Amino acid sequence: MFYDLDVYWALVDVADVAESVYKAATRPNLHGKNYLITCESYRVSDISLMLNRKEPAGQPITVYSNALATKDLDVHFKPARVPLMEYAKATEG
Repeated sequence: MFYDLDVYWALVDVADVAESVYKAATRPNLHGKNYLITCESYRVSDISLMLNRKEPAGQPITVYSNALATKDLDVHFKPARVPLMEYAKATEG
């Protein structure tokens, strides 16, 4: 269904998630704050292209803002295409 509708899918590198969780747990005065740990959103068809080592047809959009996480946690999120392309290269065979 997601592919049929070609919906936007929010993505984030797992390393950015781990860094964000660590910083949220170890920095003072953040108790009770909630963060959106996300980066860009691509259409499902573009994600499929990138996982097959091709360039996306469209541009990413921001569906969910990570501005608070960037500000409070000082996390610099990698563009979503970076881990997708790295995964595609790692699974070549």
